[in-house]
Amino acid sequence: MQLIAAFIGVGLAASAVASYFLVANTYHEKFLPNTYVNAVKIDGMGMDEAEDTLIDNAGICEVTFVAADGKQATFSSEEFMGKYFIPNGALTDAAAENPYEWVKKLFKPTQYNVNFDFVYSEPALCQLLTSYDWGDQKSQNAQIVLNGDGTFEIEPESLGNEFNVYTLLKYTANQLRLGVTTINMLDSGCYDDYQPEITSKDLAPQMDVYEGFSHCNISFDFSDRKKIVDSGMILDWIATDEKGHIITDMNGEVSFDRNKVSAFVAEMADETDTYGKPREFMSTLDGKITVPWDGNYSSNYGWLINQEATVNQLVNLMKEGKSVVVEPEYTYRGYVRDRNDIGDTYVELDISAQHVWVYIDGEVQLSADCVTGTETNPERRTPRGVCHIWSKEEDRILGTYAVQGYEQFVNYWMPFNYLGCGFHDLSRGAYGGNIYMYNGSHGCCNLSLSVAKQMYELVEVGMPVLVHD
Repeated sequence: MQLIAAFIGVGLAASAVASYFLVANTYHEKFLPNTYVNAVKIDGMGMDEAEDTLIDNAGICEVTFVAADGKQATFSSEEFMGKYFIPNGALTDAAAENPYEWVKKLFKPTQYNVNFDFVYSEPALCQLLTSYDWGDQKSQNAQIVLNGDGTFEIEPESLGNEFNVYTLLKYTANQLRLGVTTINMLDSGCYDDYQPEITSKDLAPQMDVYEGFSHCNISFDFSDRKKIVDSGMILDWIATDEKGHIITDMNGEVSFDRNKVSAFVAEMADETDTYGKPREFMSTLDGKITVPWDGNYSSNYGWLINQEATVNQLVNLMKEGKSVVVEPEYTYRGYVRDRNDIGDTYVELDISAQHVWVYIDGEVQLSADCVTGTETNPERRTPRGVCHIWSKEEDRILGTYAVQGYEQFVNYWMPFNYLGCGFHDLSRGAYGGNIYMYNGSHGCCNLSLSVAKQMYELVEVGMPVLVHD
């Protein structure tokens, strides 16, 4: 009985061993029990069947593109002819499991992960990306905004919808190889070519300058008065668009409304210019009179703002944002920058009285008779006007025989208009009276040598000369 039991036991053991090897043999070139790839069970399958199963399980791929603004576009692989395939050797580790260890696998599953290769038509995907409506917003630079209350703030930059599709395609190919099907477009660098050129950080240093406009005052000095460009005017003149964005020039500096600036300068010039205008004048013998402005050759004294240059000057000063006191730019400058630009230092030539006075600081320093141009000859008549001493010369020969028909040596020459008229010495038997009516000069004011010398020592270039009847 014991012997029979022994034979039965040996038979069962042999049968079990045979079954073990028989089962092991069934897994030859097949995957063992509880073998998973990408969470898909492939036990008992051959290589081809397993690959087909895995690919079928992957299904139709969808690729989602997420734009910088959060907008998403999803494309099916069918739209761009995409499909999976398993790279050669991807299942080698799973297939290399020892078939004689199949019993262990009954109790201990094994998991494998495989990155599928994905092939698709890049031109087709490119067409999908470029034809999709991502929006038409362009990137916006950061800008400084002028608020209605005169304060400034930085409006941050914003990224638009434009992108480089080829950069995105290259990034997408790498992501799909890794099995990633949600593509963050911002991470791809496809927006890099369209980034805003000016950021909030770039504008931070300018804010100090802009804030300075709120405290800036520019004063144009006219000696006895000033014309003020205050901070309110400066803020009003800053050029902005309809949204309050400050308009800048090619150097990134604030722009100003030149029409408004020009209007201010024109008004200032109209109020303060004296060049080209007659003058009220307190004459020695006749009291208050008006000395005419007789053309720009016989009259030549006064202040005239160069408006274009002053506009440029003012714009540049405002850009600096500093409070300063300056003079405007002038085309012509006078001797005194008061409302009364004649002041109390001047030369008065009274044609009717045939007399000349030199006033220094309101006091008469010279008073003498003279002879002016021949009054009855229009070509030799001394022009009346608002003039100035525009040069001083000694030992000068006036005129030429070829042009004027005479040459005259003078010791002292002090021209006062652009027609060749001036004060100079000329020896005569008498001065004053009615000599000038018929035997006057060619337009100059003749003085005795001693008087001419004294005048030469008293006057300065630029000193006003009032020539009147």
